[in-house]
Amino acid sequence: MEKRIVTYEEYGRLMNKMVEKLHEQNKRFDGIYGDPRGAWPIMVHVLHHLKVPCLTTEEFVTSNKMRFLVIDDICDMGRTFSNIYGHMLQGKKSATAFFSVLFYKPRSKFKPDLYIEEVTEWIVFPWERLDEIPNR
Repeated sequence: MEKRIVTYEEYGRLMNKMVEKLHEQNKRFDGIYGDPRGAWPIMVHVLHHLKVPCLTTEEFVTSNKMRFLVIDDICDMGRTFSNIYGHMLQGKKSATAFFSVLFYKPRSKFKPDLYIEEVTEWIVFPWERLDEIPNR
């Protein structure tokens, strides 16, 4: 499989583009949740621009907040977002979640509401070793 190596500089540009696209959405969010493994740098970046609170997993599950922004770095097979949608939002019938990701693969079983780039190649993030095959 072809690999695409993402530099820190490119990663920063992609995060800025996500902020721009989120502003264009003109939506209000009560809180942002990001999976600890890949989303936290993006989430912190977005937090500084949207000025909404970050939610821990426990807060996300128990929160009375109703409009969530859920962020991740890549939607590869869609398992992370599907899990969040199916389990963490369970029982919150009036809650809405808006899913945003840097990279989306069309083979995914979950299509996020917003993605920056559609890709088919293997994405190697700046913090990953080039010979590593991450647990995705």
